Amino acid sequence: MRLTGKVALITGASQGVGAETAKLLAGNGASVIVNYHRNQVAADLIVEDIVRTGGKAVAIRGDVQNEESTRQMVEQAVANFGQIDILVLNAAPPASWQLFTELSQEELETKLLTEVRGYFIPAKIVANQMIATKSGCIIGLSSVLARSPAPGFSAHTTTKSAIEGLLKAMALELAPHGIRVNVVAPSLTVTPGSSWVPQEGVEDTIAHTPMGRLCSLQDIASAVLMIASDDASFITGACLPVDGGMSGT
Repeated sequence: MRLTGKVALITGASQGVGAETAKLLAGNGASVIVNYHRNQVAADLIVEDIVRTGGKAVAIRGDVQNEESTRQMVEQAVANFGQIDILVLNAAPPASWQLFTELSQEELETKLLTEVRGYFIPAKIVANQMIATKSGCIIGLSSVLARSPAPGFSAHTTTKSAIEGLLKAMALELAPHGIRVNVVAPSLTVTPGSSWVPQEGVEDTIAHTPMGRLCSLQDIASAVLMIASDDASFITGACLPVDGGMSGT
């Protein structure tokens, strides 16, 4: 129970990585806010699963693209649990495959601004609350593609690189307030958002992964748990690759 007494807000937690992370953090003692935008049914099922196994959780709607909606979500979370100790920035549209020469300026700008905004808004609102308590942990989900690009993912690489730059700057500014900011960067993971990846892409990823398999939802959630716990109390401004050794080869 490494997170007993902690309160965690996970954005985009109604499915995939967010849902798995919510369940694991709750299983380790945290009170969890399962954020969703549209799919309340899925979010409620995650909460039911957590509560059924003895955990504490609540589903709260919030559009991380909208400052007022996000502020209301954070206020409701604080009203339920008193404060937010851990923020996991996960909500983002799925990646898509498109060659750079076929990518329009509008498509690039839309992806870049949408994802950065979806991290910036909740991070800023929650960070101000954490500054008041002189403690906190913010973790942003990125991708190994930010540092190791692959053909067809120029927009995704650009966006994740921008997100990592933002989080690194946040780590520098928030450290004096006792707030840690880190990045977890997984490789290709089988989720609803990656179901479009062709089989040859999956096989190529496995072939280039020293550990010989794809990243799992559990791998990512476990990395978030480790960084969120007090075991990592002196780690900030770091990027933890969860890629089976791919980025080290």
